[in-house]
Amino acid sequence: MSEAMVKASDLDGLMRVADMLGKAGPMLPAHIKSPGEALAVIMAGAELGIPPMASLRGIHLVKGKVGMDYSLMIGLMRRAGYGVQWVTKSATRCELLLTHRDGTTHAEVWDVERAKKAGLWGGAGSWSNYPEAMLTARCTSSAARAFAGDVLAGGKDAEIAFRRPLRYLWTEDA
Repeated sequence: MSEAMVKASDLDGLMRVADMLGKAGPMLPAHIKSPGEALAVIMAGAELGIPPMASLRGIHLVKGKVGMDYSLMIGLMRRAGYGVQWVTKSATRCELLLTHRDGTTHAEVWDVERAKKAGLWGGAGSWSNYPEAMLTARCTSSAARAFAGDVLAGGKDAEIAFRRPLRYLWTEDA
């Protein structure tokens, strides 16, 4: 069997794949509304070395910006050789210790006080329903921005700055 490669320069082919994914029904996350959005997510993931289906699960679009799930950020940091250790993880406080391969460390803390100061704590929605998950996500994205920007290509939790060249998006059996 030969291996077929889809290159980023083959925009027509990518659009056909994105169109097919758009017709796949419930396979795609609800926030992806069009083939163009599916394509944007797949390409954003490819720039970070993430396969298409993992990109569709872990990368999202918010108001036209590409962002990612905190668990994907953790995975990318671990893949890059960062030590990731939760010192504290609860519904009121999360502390994350990141260790670079060179031995330098960064500790990040998100707690109720910090979330209130940011205007996130209280009210209805995810912060009141899932406080531990929300503190965990904020702690992870803040730590990644502060200490592991190289892993996210210099991006933020709600944005990914595209710096690395896109080579191949995926392979499939021909």
